[in-house]
Amino acid sequence: MRYIRYTPKDIEILISCLLLAREGFTAIRNLGWGRYGLDEPDNPPLAAASEEAIRQNLNIAGQLAEALHNLPSGKDETDDLEYTHRCMMRFLSQNPQVTGRYRFHEFLGRIKESTFD
Repeated sequence: MRYIRYTPKDIEILISCLLLAREGFTAIRNLGWGRYGLDEPDNPPLAAASEEAIRQNLNIAGQLAEALHNLPSGKDETDDLEYTHRCMMRFLSQNPQVTGRYRFHEFLGRIKESTFD
């Protein structure tokens, strides 16, 4: 059996990746339903959402899934990590309406500090 040794820095990077993925899944879920969160009082009823609004949200959700699909699954995949970081930064610049609701910049900042700087 082969054991992989993770340094505290490796663990910090992987945890930030997991948190980024979780945030992405939350955003995709909320975009799919046209909602801000399950318990938000400002949620519009689903019946009130126009077909165009749902299509726009699903387009944004698809872009987000595309940006996140190369998240690394191992400690030595820094090329994937840099690529994901670039894709996410492009996604956020193209979809500013998503930026304020989610903690993408926080987790991307942690990844950048731990990896590229």
